[in-house]
Amino acid sequence: MKKVKNLIIFSLGFVLFFFLVGIQLFNVRAFVVASDSMAPVIRKYALVYAKKVNKENVDIGDVIVIKTGKTPVLHRVIEINETTVTTKGDNNDNPDKPVNWEFVQGKMIYQIPLLGIFIMSVYPWIILALFVAIYYVTKRLIKELRKN
Repeated sequence: MKKVKNLIIFSLGFVLFFFLVGIQLFNVRAFVVASDSMAPVIRKYALVYAKKVNKENVDIGDVIVIKTGKTPVLHRVIEINETTVTTKGDNNDNPDKPVNWEFVQGKMIYQIPLLGIFIMSVYPWIILALFVAIYYVTKRLIKELRKN
């Protein structure tokens, strides 16, 4: 039973590591959604994975990540030109200004709702360590209570 539990914990740790770090090996980057401009399809604090693509692989209707400043923007493509792309948030009334293709970071391939809250935390590893500590303390407490 202990081997199974250790295998499960190791597997979950590996999956978490892969989704946070290892996936970059496949030319995929993770972004945290900063606003509800794409709601209800993609909500604020979702963790979004975007794959780097050539402009030939982007179509109208695709959701792409654009970074012209500090904060990446995740919006839907509404117009494509040779040198620029125009996007619009699903929850926005007006389209964005056209941007050059060099600012396109990738095309969205997957999202995990709300996981970005953990990623954006100032101390994500402290929070993770806290969860692990709570798990082990709870486990030990249950073991002690069963003895008595």
